[in-house]
Amino acid sequence: MLYLIILNIIFALVLYWWLRPKPVAHFDNLRHHSLSNLQHTRLIHLTSKHQRLQLWCYTQGKGRVLLNGQSYSLLSLIKKIHPQERAAYLANLRQACKQPLVWDIRFRWRCPAGHYLWYSEQGQSWADGQLAGVAQAEQQVINEQPVDTLLFSQSDQACIIFNTQGKILKKNPAYEQMENKLTRSNELQEHFTCDASFWQQLSDQGMAHCLQKDAVQLGFRHQLDAWPMTGSDDQFLGLVRNPRMQQLKEHNFLSYNHPLTGLPNRQSLHHHLQKLSHEKEFQADRLAIIMVNIDHFGQINSLYGQSGGDELLIQVGKRLATLGSPITLVCHLGGDEFALLAEDFHDIGRLRLVGENILNLSRQDFILGNRAILMTASIGIATINQGQLSHSLARGHDALKSARQADGNCLRLLQQDISDIATNAILFEQDLRHAIADQKLELMFQPQFELSSGNIVGAEALLRWPHPEKGLLSAGAFIEIAENSGLIRELGLQVIEMACLSQLALHSSGHACPIAINLSSKQMVDDGLPDYLYGRIQHYQIPVRLISIELTETSLVDNMDSTTRMLERFQELEIDVSLDDFGSGYASFKYLAELPFNFLKIDRSFISPMIDNPRMRDLVSIMIDMAHCMELRVVAEGVENEQQYQALKELECDQAQGFYLGRPMPLSELMLQLEQQQHNTTVRPSQAFLPQ
Repeated sequence: MLYLIILNIIFALVLYWWLRPKPVAHFDNLRHHSLSNLQHTRLIHLTSKHQRLQLWCYTQGKGRVLLNGQSYSLLSLIKKIHPQERAAYLANLRQACKQPLVWDIRFRWRCPAGHYLWYSEQGQSWADGQLAGVAQAEQQVINEQPVDTLLFSQSDQACIIFNTQGKILKKNPAYEQMENKLTRSNELQEHFTCDASFWQQLSDQGMAHCLQKDAVQLGFRHQLDAWPMTGSDDQFLGLVRNPRMQQLKEHNFLSYNHPLTGLPNRQSLHHHLQKLSHEKEFQADRLAIIMVNIDHFGQINSLYGQSGGDELLIQVGKRLATLGSPITLVCHLGGDEFALLAEDFHDIGRLRLVGENILNLSRQDFILGNRAILMTASIGIATINQGQLSHSLARGHDALKSARQADGNCLRLLQQDISDIATNAILFEQDLRHAIADQKLELMFQPQFELSSGNIVGAEALLRWPHPEKGLLSAGAFIEIAENSGLIRELGLQVIEMACLSQLALHSSGHACPIAINLSSKQMVDDGLPDYLYGRIQHYQIPVRLISIELTETSLVDNMDSTTRMLERFQELEIDVSLDDFGSGYASFKYLAELPFNFLKIDRSFISPMIDNPRMRDLVSIMIDMAHCMELRVVAEGVENEQQYQALKELECDQAQGFYLGRPMPLSELMLQLEQQQHNTTVRPSQAFLPQ
């Protein structure tokens, strides 16, 4: 007898523990299958009444999710998460299915009205395969109106407000438009099959559903979703929707957009090309397709799993989407393959520059989980004429194949053999030839600041061509044509002459501001160049220290023997030399130790991400320290904000340049800022020298 009493007590304790109330706020104690029917009903009522909580439970293997008392397929709910957060949510879900886990995550959820709300979700999984979560909508208030009021007044979906007697109190314009095709009435039961079970469900669970009555005139039935209005006990909001139309919208979106990245897909690309082919203003010589493929993506997938690969694809898509003109369309074709359309790019040099920008974007760190990874990409660029629109992808793949055969991490350009673009290139070369002969080229000057004092201590001379039709062109748009046509020598001598004349004007005005001249790789084979430059400096009686030279890593590696001789000669003539864009190519500290440089310029691709990437900041710090050990002064390129500026000061970088400090400007404006500097020697660069 005593034995039975003890067993009953134990059973009662276990039953009490199993059915004890569990507060939603402390999710660690919440398991859906441990709730009594009454508790479950109350929680559902709470979530539906406040429109701020979503309670869900999922059992592995069944493929169904119980959300606020209703059963849905897991796939249908995942589709409602914003594409930019979808991959991270899926990765979290997969991890939770593998092992017990507690998580806290934010994501955007598509509401019935079609807009997105931010949700904060606390979730937990258990070893027996159960997952559950409580997602709470973050405050979404406009003019202090609750969400359901905004939904009624601003939604393009049909909404009504009705009371406990079934009287329709308000109808929004979308509902009135739909009602024009039906019998007008203010009685809810005249429109919908809201029987006694509908009202009972609305009372017990705080939400209910019913179907539209005979809708032969419309050809389909709508569904009414109803829940209590915020702050009211006797008024309800009804959202009228057509499930089939919603599915059609989702289908249409997925037909033209990639489900992972949300970018336009292959179908969108074909549609866009077809549209271009019918446009009368379409210019066949100004269209190109750029194919981007991630190198060794299979290895990345194996190492970081499918979720890591998906996250990488999302990040790559985001970076490609930031590219501006001449890129007009960014598509995700599938897998690790992206396609971009470039229009109105004017010349091949501009197109190649776009490809280089994409390479630089791909070489920056990507964050997968808590780890930063480096990757490379293969890029194929193919120009397209009117007759090749239908074969655009094939041409793009040919160009991409060439890049991949070169072991990746490069770009390859495929041009038409005979097309208008070749004719335009010839005309463009003729324009450049005339511009050089008529001395139509100009120099702009980007100031360089000393970080310790905030003063302008130098300027980089940047070549510009005010083209009569294409506008102001930077050197990247025509240097390659100058190199390939043999115009580079004449162009380089003209730049030296303009730089020396500009320095003469500065020096005569009492400004000791060195000017740096960029040399092309094709100029590095001219052994007489150092003596020519020195002769022009002597001719204008300018101090030698006020003219310096900048070389890129590419020119250094491509012409090592001639470059070494030239650098040694510059040193003999006491002309300073900078290694430009350090880190973007193949140069190393070995070259710095062996070759006579005076300055090291750190490429902008290291400066931009170092605020959010501690590893990149450490790398910049190492570059600065190593350069100082070799008695080189360091210049940081591409400083674009206050955080980068302050970080470089802390790392004891010597000088910096970038749009935050000063954009390229005419000589007259540079002289004006130097005049201001003489009267404001301690004012920070961003305050004293940025154009207003």
